Amino acid sequence: MTPEIYNYILASLVLASQIYFVFVLVSFWQSKWGKKSDSVVSFVSSKYLWMCLAFSLAGLLGSLGYSEVIGYDPCKLCWLQRITLYPVVLLSAVALYKKSSERLYDYIIALMLIGSLIAVYHIFLQFVPNSVDCATSGQGVMCSKNWVLIYDYITIPVMSLTAHLNVALAAIIAKSKN
Repeated sequence: MTPEIYNYILASLVLASQIYFVFVLVSFWQSKWGKKSDSVVSFVSSKYLWMCLAFSLAGLLGSLGYSEVIGYDPCKLCWLQRITLYPVVLLSAVALYKKSSERLYDYIIALMLIGSLIAVYHIFLQFVPNSVDCATSGQGVMCSKNWVLIYDYITIPVMSLTAHLNVALAAIIAKSKN
């Protein structure tokens, strides 16, 4: 598979994930104000560990596909985003196996919020000209470099932000229901 095909497949999945995120977020807001049935929210709450596993695993496989298969070197900010996303794969898989997720959503929410903030900063570096770069010391990969730009806005940090926000939303919904 060529990098271009991989980019478009991943970007299309990210776009679908962003649409899903908006749909679930709107459903969550509407259920909070009693304007609509909360069947979507109830479903996400009951399956939140599966959602966390799916989105974090997609982020893990997507990022490893870029670094290990295609050969893009991750920058420092990419590594920090990975550090917040990768543990959720293990945490949610173990919780699903043990059929126990007591208070796990608190840890997941914290990790996802940290990762989301790093991703937002990373996106800022990519889209704001002449912003300070994390590789200004001359060592490592430039964080402002766009390895991927699909649909005029989807970059690797946008992919990361999408995964982080979807995992966070599932955990926030589960926490609100418990």
